[in-house]
Amino acid sequence: MPEQPAAQPEAAKPAEPKPAVKPRPVVRSEPPRAVAVVPPPPPIVAAICRECAVIEEVREVEKAGQASGAGAVGGAVVGGVIGHQMGGGRGKDVATVLGALGGGLAGNAIEKNAKKTVEYQIVVRYEDGTKGLFIQATPPSWRPGDKVKVINGVIQGRG
Repeated sequence: MPEQPAAQPEAAKPAEPKPAVKPRPVVRSEPPRAVAVVPPPPPIVAAICRECAVIEEVREVEKAGQASGAGAVGGAVVGGVIGHQMGGGRGKDVATVLGALGGGLAGNAIEKNAKKTVEYQIVVRYEDGTKGLFIQATPPSWRPGDKVKVINGVIQGRG
């Protein structure tokens, strides 16, 4: 085998020229300026209708009538007469008193029942979430879910 020349040390190799590094130019900035920041426009929101509402509930409520006392007096008289016709002696007196008491209570209850009234309670929910209660003596034409307006305390249809 032929002899190969001995490897030359690294230092003996000719140096490759290094590329010249150019210094970066210094960027000079101007002092910060105030820039007007315009906020984005607010989202478009529909205005809340203060009179607009939805019927939430319609209730029929019976109100007990006011007794004038005439029913109690009339009932006591009738009860006393009927009680007096029962029994004899001391029992007749007791039956008369009990008849008068029972007749008075019954007469009072009958008078209240005869004078009872019905009122209609209407609950509305406004667009802002609040609720209102309206009471009227006649049956309303509104049903739950109906859209209405309340103007000066009066429920009206929304057109």
